[in-house]
Amino acid sequence: MFTRLGWSLLATSVVLIVAGVVLFWPPLLAMGTVGAVVVGVAALYLIRPADLRIERRIAPDRVAKGELAIAHLNVRNRSRRLFPGELGRQPIGDTSIEVELPRLRRAESDLRTAVLPTDQRGRHEVGPVVLERTDPFRLVQAERRYAGTDELLVLPKILPFRAVRSTLTRSVDGSTDDTNPNGTMVFHQMREYVPGDDVRRIHWPSTAKVAHTGQLIVRQDIDEAQPYVVVLVDLRPQGYSQATFELAVDAAASVVHAASLGRAPFAVRTTGGVALGGPSNHATAPAMEALALAEPTPEADLGTDLRAIRRLPGGAALVVVTGVPADGDIPAMTGMRGKFQRVMLLSVLPEPRPPQVYSGLTLVQGADEEQLSSAWNVAIRR
Repeated sequence: MFTRLGWSLLATSVVLIVAGVVLFWPPLLAMGTVGAVVVGVAALYLIRPADLRIERRIAPDRVAKGELAIAHLNVRNRSRRLFPGELGRQPIGDTSIEVELPRLRRAESDLRTAVLPTDQRGRHEVGPVVLERTDPFRLVQAERRYAGTDELLVLPKILPFRAVRSTLTRSVDGSTDDTNPNGTMVFHQMREYVPGDDVRRIHWPSTAKVAHTGQLIVRQDIDEAQPYVVVLVDLRPQGYSQATFELAVDAAASVVHAASLGRAPFAVRTTGGVALGGPSNHATAPAMEALALAEPTPEADLGTDLRAIRRLPGGAALVVVTGVPADGDIPAMTGMRGKFQRVMLLSVLPEPRPPQVYSGLTLVQGADEEQLSSAWNVAIRR
């Protein structure tokens, strides 16, 4: 491919050759011929590029935001000619990084590394290594691609949240130990039967009291040794700026990590339709990957997801992660208090503001990582 200078020289040479032939003027013909020869030699210079083999390995290929990810490039010269060394680039997402390839003699190889950007959450495609070669006069340039396409998954950043188990093992029945005949299972509440409940949990004396309604009543117990945590992430863009949305996703991932630290089973739901985990789930990888790919969802509805959670088994804590709550959000959250021992509202704000008091809710709010971590760690000790 000719550069702008190459096209100009080639066009000028053609004009000089034609003028020299038409005017029978040898100097013009000679200058045009020389120019055409220079362009031809430049093109021949790039016809046989060095035969390189580049193998790339990204380690690690799953990192938290801001952590180190390195592309390891094994470069080998398979041609008989000297490879003089060149500056290549690796596209990654919407940007690219440069990598300097070494000078290699025949059959020589070398290992080069390049640090990949990890400041943006999500799945990023790392494209082939691109070498743009040009002749010494910069008249002709050629582009060659080496290695394939790889993937780098950047997970949300984990904030220093304390483990949730430290406070969610308390019960209105008092402390439990191995001498308890029911082990760590303690009474939580009586509630209406929903499809999927174990029929052995039907409490017949309570059912008899409401026999006229035709409704079955079940006894709901909670395993204190395994405090079940549900994390609901609000993806509606109305309550966020771009910065607070990213911080909210980091905070949600941090709650999941905190549950994992406390060895508490958990579920993760988003208003974008993600529903992972359950009362026996301890696997964090699927949840982290889902949060890494979370995007604002304008058509989402927090109330719909809260009603869906109400139909599922209750647990020790419900953590709702959102931005600035909408007017109808607070009553919908407080209505979950009968389903969970604790309902926590984690609110990411655009700027600091005095905390409000919501009956039945534990409020965790902040405008940056430090404020959120501090508020969480205070709230989780209560």
